[in-house]
Amino acid sequence: GVVVACFSDHAAVEALREIADGPVVGLLDAACATASLVGDSFGIATTSKSWEPLLRKGVERLGYGERCVDIRAMDRPVLALEHENVEQALLDTTTAIASDVVILGCAGFGSEVARRTAAATGSSIIEPVEAAVRLCTSLALQGLGSAKARPLAQELD
Repeated sequence: GVVVACFSDHAAVEALREIADGPVVGLLDAACATASLVGDSFGIATTSKSWEPLLRKGVERLGYGERCVDIRAMDRPVLALEHENVEQALLDTTTAIASDVVILGCAGFGSEVARRTAAATGSSIIEPVEAAVRLCTSLALQGLGSAKARPLAQELD
């Protein structure tokens, strides 16, 4: 299986589904699916404000628009996750979202930050890389991949 490790409605997901034999999972789709199984609604805590409209568009296209109650940015660049202590900003952003299920909207947050944020807020925090890897693994173990007609793959044969 393949995980496309960018938290967005990335075009590579659909393109890879055309040619891959196994499952192809994007972070946004896996995180929204997981959040939808955990609660009735969810929010997304992301890095910069420029991501808010892009993520809203992706959430809508993937069919989770009505369940996503908020997309809120910490107003920090993605690269700040590597060099700055952003946990307080993440806690503030997560707390401001009116849902007890929150997706961390960047691959750079990581599972440990997710666990600490969950412990500090009492919310269910979805870490998208872990959600995508576990979903991809589950699909692969079930022998499932893309169920599409795959016209590109047919052209390549």
